[in-house]
Amino acid sequence: MRKEYGAALRELFAARMKAEFPAWREVPAPKTWFFPGERLYVRDDHPAAWQVIVLQPDMKDHDSFDIEIGWSRLKRVPELSMRPSLESPDSAEALAREEYICRLSSLIPARDQPAPGWILDPRTYSTDFNQIMAAMTERQVKLTKEQARAAMTPFVDEAFAVLGDRGLSWLESRLAA
Repeated sequence: MRKEYGAALRELFAARMKAEFPAWREVPAPKTWFFPGERLYVRDDHPAAWQVIVLQPDMKDHDSFDIEIGWSRLKRVPELSMRPSLESPDSAEALAREEYICRLSSLIPARDQPAPGWILDPRTYSTDFNQIMAAMTERQVKLTKEQARAAMTPFVDEAFAVLGDRGLSWLESRLAA
């Protein structure tokens, strides 16, 4: 992800978490289990498990991000060797796991896009040389903080709508089962 977009994403996401979900707190993401640039939020007041949200900016050259959501019945930051977990989010196998994380985008009915999550510039996923070159050429122009925030805001808005409408209710229902 372009660094200007990454900075805007982390800033907007942190502000929205604080405003909309104040029971969640940001915690340091252990480098052993998480990638640089990811942000980790936990809610540790549930009697059954810690609830977890991971902001996951794309680590490659794609202008996109996803959010991961899950739990740790061990009441810690999840220590998963593979994320997201392989089991389907609504499966009995997922529910049986002590620690589980899935992509929030996997809880959304099928969308017509080249990859999961929220994509600012689908050309970065293209196989068309001209589209890729156009996207790379545009990247040579540095974005201002305001431009990056303006471009990122509608995607963060949509992600928070999904998180509030589907993600957190899914998480509560899984921990209540």
